[in-house]
Order: sequence, then C-alpha cells, then structure tokens
Amino acid sequence: MKKKRLLHIIGDINEDYIREAAPDVTDIPDSSHVTDISDPSHVTDVKKRKTRTWIKWGGAAACFALAFILAIPAIHNLLTKPEKTMVDSILLVEYNNAYYEVIENNPQYLRRKGIETEITKDLAGKHISYLKKESEAERSDYIVSAQKTNMELLDYAPANQEAVKILRDGDKYFAVIFCNYLIDDNKTLPFNEVFRVYGISKANQIKSIVSVKTDNEYQANGTAVTDNDLIASFYNEILTLDRYSEEDFDKIQFTDKDESKSDRYYRQFADDRNDLMIETVDGLKFIISYYPTYDWVNSSLTQTYYKLSPVLEMWIETNLR
Repeated sequence: MKKKRLLHIIGDINEDYIREAAPDVTDIPDSSHVTDISDPSHVTDVKKRKTRTWIKWGGAAACFALAFILAIPAIHNLLTKPEKTMVDSILLVEYNNAYYEVIENNPQYLRRKGIETEITKDLAGKHISYLKKESEAERSDYIVSAQKTNMELLDYAPANQEAVKILRDGDKYFAVIFCNYLIDDNKTLPFNEVFRVYGISKANQIKSIVSVKTDNEYQANGTAVTDNDLIASFYNEILTLDRYSEEDFDKIQFTDKDESKSDRYYRQFADDRNDLMIETVDGLKFIISYYPTYDWVNSSLTQTYYKLSPVLEMWIETNLR
C-alpha cells in the first residue's frame, strides 16, 4: 500500500497505541513533533478479512481525526507486527452503513467531545437495535443482530443526535461516537452530512467555532467565534465547497511527484494541517481540518476532501487568527 494512502487510511495514531503496539520502534519523533492522535480501526484477521481491514483503517482515521506527523518506518513496523497490533485497542459498532467507536474508560476524551464523562443507564435513551459480537474473538466488534440479545444500541439522551449513541453490553454502558460513513474511495458526500450527524441543519445550531491545536487536547488557539452572522457566513460558504473522493484527491495532490521525495511530500502535507472545533448548541464538539498551503478541507466523517475556497480561507484568516 502506498504511503500516500496510509496517510488517510491510518490518519492519526494515538501515542499510547504506538507504545503499546510497537514498543521497539525507536525512530518516532518526540512529542513536540508528533501530533497525538487516536484513530485506528479494527483488524483482527488480516488474511481472512483483507478488504474490510482497510475499510476499517479508514474508519479509524475518522474517529479522532487530528494531525498526522508520524515516521513512515514506524507505520511499517506497526502494520507488520502480527502478534499485537494497535488496532486491537479499538472496538467498533457497525450500524446503518457507518462505524462508531466504543469509548472505554476515557473520560478526558469524552469531556473534550462535550459528552458526559460517566456513562450510566440514566443517560440511555430509546432502544435502536440489538447487537451481537462479529466474531468469538475477545475484542470482537459489534454488529446488528436480528435476534434479541443482551447487547443493544441506544440513543444518547442528553443530545439525541446521530453523532453519539450508547452501547449497553450486559450491565455496562459505553458512549459510542460516530467515526465515518462506509463509502468507496471513489465516492463523495456533501459537507452538509458532516453537520447533519451533529444535528446541524442551519447556522444557528452552531454555538461556536474556534481554532484548536492539532493534538488530542483540543486547546484553543485564540478566541472562539460566537457571533451569529459570522457563523452563518462560515456555514453557508463551507456548504458550497467542491468535493473530491479520496481517489481523486490522491491523483490531484500526489500524482507525478518525485518518488524519491515522496516521504517529504506526505509529511509536508500532514504538517500543514490546521483544526477547527465546532461546538453545537447541544454542547457536542467535533473537528474540521483544513490545509491552507494546499487549499483542502477535510472531514473524516464523510471520507471526502473539499477544495478550500478563497472566501472561506479569508474568513478563517480574518476571524480565527
């Protein structure tokens, strides 16, 4: 698999997963140069499920979606280490042609996403579907079950949006967060699907927009925009952006590059990443990324790239610097 493909299949890798899955890797830059990102997916049997494996890597890249600045040799070691891969740390729910990540024992991350940090029965809304384990593996993912089971997918009552659900597995409750739609590499989705997942159908359902550091702490890089008119102009413009599939994006951004300098191109692109945090009126938070040098906007939820317009770039430069 080409490195450029790995860039958005793997997307972002949490440093904890790196240490757990590949403790012998010594050429990973220190934390001042590596963006902490968590977004792998689930690959339990590469030989039997090769196709779904790479789909799930894409799903993983979606979940946390922060900047990728990781040495290519380290990636190779992680992907070729058979006995314990970092993807074993991730549990997913496959539902309604999308992946959701099960968040286990991570209150800090839930807080940053605007979700209650202790998931209990009281937070569970109406029943959506019964679930079952995809395989007998200890860390098997969850899929929809036609029969009643002791596992189910439930609405998240505090903010009843597609972005967040609750998994009940026996007497245990977990938040599950929307990772991405399952679409082919040559397909695209409009940007309004990003907003729809978080219950946004009009600009006044956005509470704030702020530039944040490209790490999993989501620390603000300035003052949040809360003015209704400014938010409306952002919202209306981003919906007009031309969209490109991952396949087309690869061709446009990386085709005809000097192969001997390929690592440099991928790192330069990754280093150009900037993140905006959107907070909804329900208090949920999510990230939109943009690459000002290369004029791209990306949301891993839709597995689609969007061409950054001069109008949107000026809005960002004017209001978020």
